[in-house]
Parts: sequence; C-alpha cells; structure tokens
Amino acid sequence: MITLKAMIVHAPEKLRTETAKKTQRMIARYCAALRPRALETPDDSIRHTLRSIAKRWLALDEEIKELVAMIEQLVVKRAPHLLQRSSSSPVTNPDGSHPRPRSRNSPGSAPFRPVQG
Repeated sequence: MITLKAMIVHAPEKLRTETAKKTQRMIARYCAALRPRALETPDDSIRHTLRSIAKRWLALDEEIKELVAMIEQLVVKRAPHLLQRSSSSPVTNPDGSHPRPRSRNSPGSAPFRPVQG
C-alpha cells in the first residue's frame, strides 16, 4: 500500500482527489479498476502502474485473509489455551503475575544517544 500511495502522489490531480478520502481497500479497488490507455504519456504509465500494483495488493490481501483463517483454525484445534484471556493486561508472566516496570538503571533502559562524529 505504501508503494501505491507513493505513486498516487505523482498521479493526475483528478485521480489524487478521488482517492483522497478513501480507505486502503477502497483505494486498491479504485486503482485496480483503472483502464489505462495506450502508453503515450506519463499519466498513462502511472495509471497502468497503479492498476498493476492495486491488483497485486488485492490478491495478497485475499491470501492473507485465507492464511489468517487457516492459522486461527489450527490454533483453536491445537492450542486453544492461547486464545483464553487471563487478565485485562495483555502481558503476563508464566505464573500469571504482571511484569514490573523497569527502573532507570535496568539493562536495556538507557536513553538513545546518537553518535556524534
């Protein structure tokens, strides 16, 4: 989707306006439905490119949905305990307790300091 949106930046004003308030899926469907003319101008090439990228994005999005469904079925069948909620906190220790926040001196808690050179 990043590539598709980056290409839209260079598209004709009308196309940019029509995709401005759309969701990702709506943008992909809109661009996949574009009918490029002969490749004679830069606008024609952008329309062709947008259509090609959008069709790939939609195909991958469908594949992702299928794989997620397969993974969910597998988890329900083999490891249903992973789907049980044990507390309101998404992070717990193996014993069910909540992790303590790190202190300023804990390893890995140092602030980022850029190297000057």
